[in-house]
Amino acid sequence: MPGPIGFSHMGIHCFDLEPMYDFYTKVMGMTETDRGELERDGKQIIVRFLSSNPSEHHQLVLYNGRTADRDVTFINQISFRYESLDGLRKLRDALGEHGLQPARIVDHGASYSVYFDDLEGNRIEAFVDTPWYVEQPMADPLDLSKSDDTILAETKAKISGHPTFKSREEWESETAVKMGIKG
Repeated sequence: MPGPIGFSHMGIHCFDLEPMYDFYTKVMGMTETDRGELERDGKQIIVRFLSSNPSEHHQLVLYNGRTADRDVTFINQISFRYESLDGLRKLRDALGEHGLQPARIVDHGASYSVYFDDLEGNRIEAFVDTPWYVEQPMADPLDLSKSDDTILAETKAKISGHPTFKSREEWESETAVKMGIKG
């Protein structure tokens, strides 16, 4: 059995690279870390590398030349972790400024999520972890107009009686044991 792995990055094969690049840099707040061209199967491919973490050369790679039908998608969702509920609020507002609307804004108990489609129909989840774990799936509507303290208090009150409720630290420690990382 190989050792533990860490997810590093993913690539999206785009119909129209430039609008997707603008979306991920201007709306999602990622930064271009590299760009280039390569030849594949006799076709010129343009590649853009994006990241929001200076220790990751890229977290997302955008390629031109997608040929599958627009209604064909292979990804259930691409998820991006944000630092705060304020980050989710700013993202929600930025989506509106670009004519996009969230499909759902959800309290999962263990996280808060904004779900929406990017310009080419890829489902995106932007989320913030809560300090707790509770068994998933759980998806209740979330009102981001409330204060952080109110949102956290309402979530804790809702999930603290659930038999699987625990702190995120407890869950991480138990999961590390389950993965054989910690004894």
